[in-house]
Amino acid sequence: MRDLTARITALAPEAADALKAIAYFDELSQHGAGVRSVVRAAAALSGVPANLIDRTGGVSMRVTADGTSMPVAESVDPSWPRAVTEDGAVEIVLERSAPNEAHLDALVAERALLAIATAIGRPDEARPRDENLALRTVVDAKATPKLRHQALERLGLTPETEVCVVAVRGAAPVLAIALAEAREKAGSRRAGIGQVLPADEAPLSWKRAWSALALTSEGTRADPGDRIVLADDAGALLWLVEHLSPGAELPDDVTSVTTHAASAPWLLETLEAISTNDSVRDAAAALGLHHSTVQERSARASRLLGWDITDQRGKHRTQLALAIRRIGNAQRTNPAPQ
Repeated sequence: MRDLTARITALAPEAADALKAIAYFDELSQHGAGVRSVVRAAAALSGVPANLIDRTGGVSMRVTADGTSMPVAESVDPSWPRAVTEDGAVEIVLERSAPNEAHLDALVAERALLAIATAIGRPDEARPRDENLALRTVVDAKATPKLRHQALERLGLTPETEVCVVAVRGAAPVLAIALAEAREKAGSRRAGIGQVLPADEAPLSWKRAWSALALTSEGTRADPGDRIVLADDAGALLWLVEHLSPGAELPDDVTSVTTHAASAPWLLETLEAISTNDSVRDAAAALGLHHSTVQERSARASRLLGWDITDQRGKHRTQLALAIRRIGNAQRTNPAPQ
C-alpha cells in the first residue's frame, strides 16, 4: 500500500491523499480503535472540529482538530460536509464553513462513519452486547478503575471527559456529554438525569440518575408530575429516595392522599397544580379549568386531607407527600439496580 501510495503521489497528489485517508481509517479499525479515536482522526485529517451525532442513544461528541473533546455543536450548519447512515441515526459532521474538495471532507466523513460502524456495530441494528457491557462497566461502582478506563476507551471517552448518565426503566444506561443532550436522548420517556461529572465518576451520576427517576411521574391525570427529573433540581429529595427503606410504613399524609385519590380522581392533579403554582388562578390555568372550579376543588381537598393546601406550608406538605408517594411506588414497581 505504501509503495502504491508513493507512486500515485508522483502522478496525482490528491488521489494519494485520498488513499492515505482510507488507509488511516482502515488501520484504526484493524487495531480496534474506539469511537473517540475515530472522531479525533476525522478532525485531525480535515483540520476542523468533527461532530459525531448519534441519535440511537449512544455517545455523541465533538472533537477539535487538536484532539480536545467538547459537547456537540449547538447548531449544525446544513452546509457543513457530512456523512450520515441511511436511517439518519448516526452522522459525522465536519465544521468547515467553506467546503473545499482539496480537503477530501466527504471522503474523510464517509470513512470515519464506516470506522465508527466497525467500532460500535451497525448503527441500524440493536446496540451490540459488548457496548452495553462497556456502558454498564462505566457506571458500575464495583468495577475497578482499570476496567472502567478500558470501558471508557471502548466508548471513545477518557476518564476526564465530563458526562452525565440517563436512567430509563427497562433500558441500559445512556451517557451524554451535556444536560441538553441528555434531555434529547431521554425524549418522551420517563427518565432521571444524573449530574455532569468526569467520566471516572459516572457511577455517582448513575446512582443520582436512578434516584431522580424515582421522582418522575407519567404526567397524566392519574399520575401528574414531571416525566423527566434532573438530579441537580431534586436537592434533598435525592437523600430521601436513597434512605427511605423499601416496604417501610409511609407517613399518614401519603396514606391519606392515596386513599382519597381512589374515590376522587381529580385530587392528584389538583394537588400537583396548586402545590407547584403561585396561586389558585395559576393552577387553574395549568389545568385548563375555570378558577372557581379549582377554588372549589382546593377547599374540598383541604377538608379531605386535614390541611390548607393553598398556603405556603400546606404546599410544602403536599409536595413532600406526593414525592414520598412516588418514591414508594417506584420502590414497589422498579427497585434500584444492584
